[in-house]
Amino acid sequence: MEDLDAVTPADTDSFDEFVRTRSPALLRSAYLLTTDRHAAEDLLQEVLERLYARWRRARQAPDAYARRILVNRAIDRWRWRGRRREAALADVAGPVVGDHAEEVTVRQAVLTALRSLPPRQRAAVVLRYLDGALAVVLLAGGLSAAGHANRPPRVTTLAATIGERLLAGPTRGDLATHADYLRAVTELHERTRYDAPLRGLMNAREPAGPAHVTWAGTTQSGRAAVVAQRMRLVEGDGAVLVTFVGTGVDGRPEKVGADVYGSGGRTGWQSVAFLTGPERSTLVVPDVGIEVEYSVARRYTADAVTRDDWQPVPPPVDGAALITIGPQRDRWTVAVRQRAGAYLGIGNLTDPTGTAPERGWLGWRRPADADHPAARPAYLVLGGSGRTDDLPDVTEGRRALAETPVGDVEPQAPPWLGMDWIAVGRTPSGEEIVAGDLRMGSDPVRTLVRLHRPGEASLAVVGPVVDPAAYLPVVVRLPDGRGWLVAQPGAALSWSDGRGDWRQAGRDAALLPAGATQVRVGTVTVRLG
Repeated sequence: MEDLDAVTPADTDSFDEFVRTRSPALLRSAYLLTTDRHAAEDLLQEVLERLYARWRRARQAPDAYARRILVNRAIDRWRWRGRRREAALADVAGPVVGDHAEEVTVRQAVLTALRSLPPRQRAAVVLRYLDGALAVVLLAGGLSAAGHANRPPRVTTLAATIGERLLAGPTRGDLATHADYLRAVTELHERTRYDAPLRGLMNAREPAGPAHVTWAGTTQSGRAAVVAQRMRLVEGDGAVLVTFVGTGVDGRPEKVGADVYGSGGRTGWQSVAFLTGPERSTLVVPDVGIEVEYSVARRYTADAVTRDDWQPVPPPVDGAALITIGPQRDRWTVAVRQRAGAYLGIGNLTDPTGTAPERGWLGWRRPADADHPAARPAYLVLGGSGRTDDLPDVTEGRRALAETPVGDVEPQAPPWLGMDWIAVGRTPSGEEIVAGDLRMGSDPVRTLVRLHRPGEASLAVVGPVVDPAAYLPVVVRLPDGRGWLVAQPGAALSWSDGRGDWRQAGRDAALLPAGATQVRVGTVTVRLG
């Protein structure tokens, strides 16, 4: 059977052409969704990486696929707590070329008018008149036009400092004098400098200086290195490109990631670490002059997703600190941050393989491919909800989940929300319920429930891991005697308290009373609790 995702050299050529011709338009769309130039660049990079991974399927309609991925990733980036300050719209205007005084006057008038609108009205106007194709995708996919990027505040001075520090000084590490190895990793860096899909990270024009191996050493998982090089960007700014090198399964140097550090906000992920080894089980933290902490796991509570295992990275020895962690190849759980501060990046941009959206879901959306231009989540109405005409639709449901305060958003593992299904309803006391799938990074899929009463703060409930093979894959006990939320599309549902007759609960999804002890899914009985 043909591998639909295998990318051939001919595919790479056509992808490169797409990147060259369509990146400017996609960047404008990303800016409209994020209202921040740098967040838009990061969003575009994610889009290009995902599009490249499925190019053989997407190349027949690449614009539609790219815009759908753009919308999906924008959904993931929505802020869960608060709203970030909006960027100035003038940032997207670009340089004025030639004598176009009338055009410039009109542009400024439009920008002035847009600035006077509230954010939601501004977004609606932009999507309706300036990017109509994207508006169609948004309406089909259920994304609020008022979505915002959920990146933590950038520390651009820090990013510029990291790049300059990596370029300065001699090579460090126990392999610093191994000329053959240094030559091999330098050649790897130069050979892969413009490889798709990483080129979209910085739109490099040409080197502005020689490549420099800043660190080369032996880790618990084989040899590794960091190669830095000053580059000129298309826009004329300078930046430092860094390649992270590990050891492949064949024992040869393997490029495991890259990042770019620039002044004025031209940055990638502010990576201060990378994973190496066949199973990505060694965390390498080069000495960049800042205190860094790391965490190896998220903790899920009844109402939050947290990290409470932060530990300081040991002091670097000869240019880097080496930490052995669990395998991260197929499930990336590790995170790094500045000491008690903002999250920082891990340079493995194309890892882990387990983040593919096709894995771990219940498969309720149609089509099943989340990035297909027509993909929509299953929309379920909870049985026993009474009136349904004023319940949230898919768009409103996704927005409600995105605005539910659950925990800190990790830049490299933003949450997937409502990709597979959305359920809406109302409790007997009148609270509105919105529920849907929740996935953090490549962790197992869970359920997120939002309970809301007008005029009161919303209540979040994080459910257990869903089991796609179970007769009743979604079972969430709601707090304070509110009952149970259960879901299985296509199934007739009924319940019993174990003492009397079975009561009908509707189809697909239902809200059951707290006293329910059993659920009948079709003809199969499932015990609760």
